[in-house]
Amino acid sequence: MIFIILGRLLTICDATAPTTTTLLCLSEVCEFDYQLYTFTYVTRNGSNSSLLRFNFRHDSMFWALDGVQVIDSVSFAPVIANGGFETINSNDSWTVCNPSNSCFPGEISSNYSRTGQYSYLDGAMNNPDYLVQLFPTVSGRLYFVSFWLKNLGSGVNNATITIGS
Repeated sequence: MIFIILGRLLTICDATAPTTTTLLCLSEVCEFDYQLYTFTYVTRNGSNSSLLRFNFRHDSMFWALDGVQVIDSVSFAPVIANGGFETINSNDSWTVCNPSNSCFPGEISSNYSRTGQYSYLDGAMNNPDYLVQLFPTVSGRLYFVSFWLKNLGSGVNNATITIGS
């Protein structure tokens, strides 16, 4: 998705939501196996889309992410595309943004999947990169957000997950 604002070319990597909620913030945590994280989120009135962002930095190892879901509380339909990262060449779902050109940016990988063949693996060093998806939502509606996250090592690491509309 590409936008032009005030003569400047923008992409989904430049996008920010007017209101953002931090779902999870981890810093300098020890290695852990896949853990399920679940949250509820209500979209902003007047909004018809939301932005889910996973910010990762890991100077010594990697974060592994799998099974991302955002479920509409009324229809119980998923609104995130490719949450299991099984469609490798999907251009209409996730975007990896690496504004600082960090080494070992995130990618879909066949290593460390929780279910299926693939997961998202991210080892951005020194500065975070992020994985983002813009998806349709209904104004003022409740959504159920969940994902599985694994930390493959200790040391300098950060994971911050936000959602906004």
